[in-house]
Amino acid sequence: MLLAFVLLVAALLLVRCLHTARRVGPRMWRPAFTLIELLVVIAIIAILIGLLLPAVQKVRAAAARATCQNNLKQIGVASHGFHDTNGNFPPGEAANSDKCFGWGTYLLPYIEQANLYKALEAEYTTFIDPRGTFDPNPATITGAANFASKVQPLIATPIKTYLCPSDPSPLIHPKNGTARSNYAGCYGTTNDGGTFPSKGDGVFLRRRMAINMLKITDGTSNTIMVGEVRGYDPLYGLDFGSNARYFPTWAGPTALDDDWDSILRIGGDGSYVPVAGAAGSGQPKPINSTNPTLQDGRGQCFGSLHQGGANFVLCDGSVRFVTDTVSTSVLQAVCSRNDGQVANLP
Repeated sequence: MLLAFVLLVAALLLVRCLHTARRVGPRMWRPAFTLIELLVVIAIIAILIGLLLPAVQKVRAAAARATCQNNLKQIGVASHGFHDTNGNFPPGEAANSDKCFGWGTYLLPYIEQANLYKALEAEYTTFIDPRGTFDPNPATITGAANFASKVQPLIATPIKTYLCPSDPSPLIHPKNGTARSNYAGCYGTTNDGGTFPSKGDGVFLRRRMAINMLKITDGTSNTIMVGEVRGYDPLYGLDFGSNARYFPTWAGPTALDDDWDSILRIGGDGSYVPVAGAAGSGQPKPINSTNPTLQDGRGQCFGSLHQGGANFVLCDGSVRFVTDTVSTSVLQAVCSRNDGQVANLP
């Protein structure tokens, strides 16, 4: 910025000197700018723009990252408010189905979206259970009698708290019309294939399982609750592959080919995705994983459009920016609530 200011002052002084010299010449020309003077000014302005543009982009990126961190802070506060009211954090899924409402719906009353929550609740005979003790009725989002006319418009509502400003992907799911979210609950370090009860070792689980503070034995300041996810895979474009399966939403999955990947993410080992070539086993997916041969593995990892990493909120409500160079062993440790490996994020 200082260099740009100096160049601007120098340009003005140069033009002033040239202009004055011409006016005091023997023929006393009338005040006017020559083509050379204009070209000098234009060249210096172009240099100034070239110097200022990266600085402006850097400021905008920093502002977007700060907004994203504030969103996660609100999610953390909302999750604690939910825990204070119900004695546990929200279940990751509302039913014994992968096509039901997710934790983002549970938190609506705690992020100033109580009216939206009540409007959804009115369309289901039995709405989501905060402790996960029973299935809602109907158990799937699309099962509501008035799904097309009343529910669909509601779940297509973009919610600012659930959106990272750095993500340019569509606000609405490209196939099912559900509003995007850039945050996924941490399911843990393994995919259990949807068995009941869930064997996930994270904080937000499948199949109505609810976790409370007492079950986070590794410590709330050492365990990830929610992390950033990208609305699309940069390697494949805005469709995130052929079926948009991993396009994240706040309400939950509704399309036939969608499942829990819309609302939850594995922070470690996806057991059916062989990352290192070992059939039937996997390895931790790093933040912003870019392995070009494993769309499924990338779809299950955390990531963002911020340079160098992604934002996370821990179970104590604190927000951290975690670089994508963090070791996979540390990432696995902080994505599990009870593996006995207490790791501190760098």
